[in-house]
Amino acid sequence: MRSHLRYNNHRHVLAQSSLFLIFLGTFAAAQAASDTLINGSNLTYGEALVSANGTFTLGFFTRGAPARRYLGIWFTVTNSSTDAVCWVANRDQPLADTSGVLVVRDAGDLVLLDGSGHVAWSSNTAGTASSSSPTLQLLDTGNLVLHDDSSDVKLWQSFDHPTNTLLPSAKIGMNLWTGGGWSLTSWNASDDPSPGLFRYVMFMRGGLPEILMLDSSDTIMYRTGVWNGLWFTGIPEMQSYSDKVAFQVTVSPSEVSYSYSIKPGGPLTRLVLMDTPLVQRFVWDSRSHSWTVIFKGPRDGICDAYAKCGPSGMCDESADGATSSSFCSCVHQGFSVVSMPDWNMGDTSRGCRRDAPLDCGNKSTDWFAALEGVKLPDTVNASLDMSITLDECRARCLGNCSCVAYAAADMSGGGDGSGCIMWPENLVDLQYLGGGQTLYLRLANSKSGYGVDMATVKDATRNFSTRNVIGEGVAGRTIAVKRLRRTSDIPETIVSYFTREMQVISGLKQHQNVVRLLAYCNEDNEQILVYEYMHRRSLDAYIFGKPKERALLDWQRRLHIVLGIAEGVKHLHEGEGSAGNVIHRDLKPGNVLLDGGWNAKVADFGTAKLLLAEATGTRTRIGTPGYMAPEYDQSDGGETSLKCDVYSFGVTLLETLSGRRNSDRPTSLVSEAWRLWVERSVTVLLDPAVTPAPSRAELPLLRRCIQVGLLCVQERPDDRPAMSEVVEMLRSSTLELVEPTVPMLSSSRTLATLLEEADLSRTIDFT
Repeated sequence: MRSHLRYNNHRHVLAQSSLFLIFLGTFAAAQAASDTLINGSNLTYGEALVSANGTFTLGFFTRGAPARRYLGIWFTVTNSSTDAVCWVANRDQPLADTSGVLVVRDAGDLVLLDGSGHVAWSSNTAGTASSSSPTLQLLDTGNLVLHDDSSDVKLWQSFDHPTNTLLPSAKIGMNLWTGGGWSLTSWNASDDPSPGLFRYVMFMRGGLPEILMLDSSDTIMYRTGVWNGLWFTGIPEMQSYSDKVAFQVTVSPSEVSYSYSIKPGGPLTRLVLMDTPLVQRFVWDSRSHSWTVIFKGPRDGICDAYAKCGPSGMCDESADGATSSSFCSCVHQGFSVVSMPDWNMGDTSRGCRRDAPLDCGNKSTDWFAALEGVKLPDTVNASLDMSITLDECRARCLGNCSCVAYAAADMSGGGDGSGCIMWPENLVDLQYLGGGQTLYLRLANSKSGYGVDMATVKDATRNFSTRNVIGEGVAGRTIAVKRLRRTSDIPETIVSYFTREMQVISGLKQHQNVVRLLAYCNEDNEQILVYEYMHRRSLDAYIFGKPKERALLDWQRRLHIVLGIAEGVKHLHEGEGSAGNVIHRDLKPGNVLLDGGWNAKVADFGTAKLLLAEATGTRTRIGTPGYMAPEYDQSDGGETSLKCDVYSFGVTLLETLSGRRNSDRPTSLVSEAWRLWVERSVTVLLDPAVTPAPSRAELPLLRRCIQVGLLCVQERPDDRPAMSEVVEMLRSSTLELVEPTVPMLSSSRTLATLLEEADLSRTIDFT
């Protein structure tokens, strides 16, 4: 692992005025209270310090029967401190009466004295640093700080000694300099703040940070899963409230820690380790004046219990059945339950084992099944390399006889992620979760890198349950599992397209801008292709959608998508791994899929063909009107070449920027783009739903993109650039481009007509 690695999701520096919502009026007396206690002053029962923004109160409160008194900090927003205490000083030694007093002493320490003058609690900072004027202050963050007023040296702070609550800007983790750290410890009971049975602690496991809930014997009760740059893999819900809360995980030579902050306008929130083995995130609902739980771990159910299904077992809360063992299954076909009698009795702790050993030869026949939407298994013995790609991770795992699975370590860059986690032995604490990550499981006994038996696909799809259908229709629509039932009324052409898709994509080397085939099956009159699931569907749903969908694609995002499509088509034309160059033949926005990070992936290869050295074309005309190159659309023989895809890309580029379809009614988009190019009115072409509009400095790039699009739709194939040139032109701002000539236009609109209509007196300065 690198010596200094810092994960930071949505880093924000918030002013004190926006860090918390300020609630005044609940405690009228608190408005006039001070937030500071100076040297020689004290705080007695009934008195309080209140943070400047009115959010937090430091004072004495009572719990239990007989009554026990404690010094603590609580949220001021509630009418009582019953459910809002976030820090307790003397949790081990409560006061028996109301005679306690908090004193700031000359020695530079903070002490809580009982009625007899005995120390019930102390900051233990006397003499640790010279202090002529120690001052205690309750900050707007809820942090109680003892500092030297003359030098502003911090002598002590409550954030270094958390109890059961993690507040915004506080942290839990390990201090690698001192060997200490910060962790949460539960209350013993709801009315007893003394240290309870459970701790919430951050550790480095396999080189990656994650948080564990431990009991008094340090047995793992629950784990969050490792941090992947955006969320803990066992808590995908973090993405659902990331608009309110910003998360930060730091891994450096000095510390490993987790903290969070409230985004501007977000509600008050706190993370609490309860007196039962449960951690909950609360947010304050100002309308109902109450705390609402938005996350709890473990969740209701059984799958969050650590290692519930044992080694190589998978837990699934959505599985049918009422018994605990029904939620557990072996991780994949090719694994069997270790002890079926125990399993049937509900004891799944022994898990599963492989039926056949892995092939560790030089030319291994092992393959990888993609288990999507999972909590990654315990990484205690895993290895980590942040410097390699996911494809390199796959190759490294396949070349390592002890590697049984791999996954991306960092998802913050979008797409399939980067970095590499490899597991060397049985996988523990696996669970299906909505929105989880993808684990690539190594499997034996496959004749190719993709082929599986029908039973595997049925198991993965719950026997093609309608609950798992993403989309359906005639063959040709790309979904996570594309299924073709071969019946007498299915044209043989459709069957051949399906077969061709499998042959083409399985022969390609994987690329980040080409949809990934995970497995295929041809058995029992069924042909099945298993693809990676693309969360955001196809591009056309956005650029031709309602204003709300179109507004999701701002200028920079559309540019990113266009470049991704270009990279994907370039890989088809010039990449390694295929038997020859691949022509897609039906490139259009509907055949471009978008993943969760808005990365474009070229898809749907049913019409694709291999352009072998001895073959120059095909007699079969396939494609979609509006995207077909003129030499292909108008020829009887249906001649095709790589430059046909270039034409289709040009149309797709123009459609992506404009949000308009290329049609002849009343004017084709290609014709309109050429007219605006001649008029130098390039900004008119951009979709009006794009907000904010490109800045003046960005206009040359917009003009360049349209120029590239027009070069791609030139009438003569030889006048169109190769896709490698297209990528270079889009990536470079200095490469000089040739001027496009008039593209193939609708028969009703000639070049002379366009020039007559163009107002050449209008110009725009693009420099």
